[in-house]
Amino acid sequence: MSAERTPPGCRPWRGLAFAFVAFLATAALPPSASAADSASAFPPAVSARLAQAAVVRAGFTQIKTLAALRRPLTTHGELVFARGHGVIWQIEAPYRIGYAITPETVTELAPDGTSTVRSARELPALAQVGRVFEALFSGDTGALDTQFTIAASGDELAWRLELTPIAPLDRFLTRIRAEGGAFITHIEVEERGGDHTRIDFTNPQRGQTLSPAEAQLLGAR
Repeated sequence: MSAERTPPGCRPWRGLAFAFVAFLATAALPPSASAADSASAFPPAVSARLAQAAVVRAGFTQIKTLAALRRPLTTHGELVFARGHGVIWQIEAPYRIGYAITPETVTELAPDGTSTVRSARELPALAQVGRVFEALFSGDTGALDTQFTIAASGDELAWRLELTPIAPLDRFLTRIRAEGGAFITHIEVEERGGDHTRIDFTNPQRGQTLSPAEAQLLGAR
């Protein structure tokens, strides 16, 4: 039973949202014309490959290292990304809780099978995660240009994006790195206060359709 319980004082959505805090700030703003028209920093072959999949499934391990704590906070789970619909982020260990995030709603999925639906306005940071995945998993970084200086290196087999925040984000972030090959393998976020988040993605599976249960959670038709 203890494995099903969220650790005292822990809000699982905060780890997910905080990992993408800079991306969230960007996604919350309508893209400027220059950002919308700019080219992606991804290698062209990677952008093309990512754009082909309507649905992506992958495992994840998130490690959050807090300057104030000796031990990092580690969670494991699965995600489902559906282009144009949203993302399902399911934490499986050390506790179980999930979130289905669409542009309009955030649904919390409890271990006992019950769910709580909230408006995106109630959890604005978490609600932006779906838009973040849309940008990253579609291979299009254009919307990030107004908030970061983006340095890209490598090729379609092994690439790295290094995002250095521009004011005002540089007041609490130092750097974001994303690395991968055919797929994004991990993302790291370094914060001014010394906290650090790393998310590793494993066993990515690309497809074109959601299961009936997934479609229902994301309101997909």
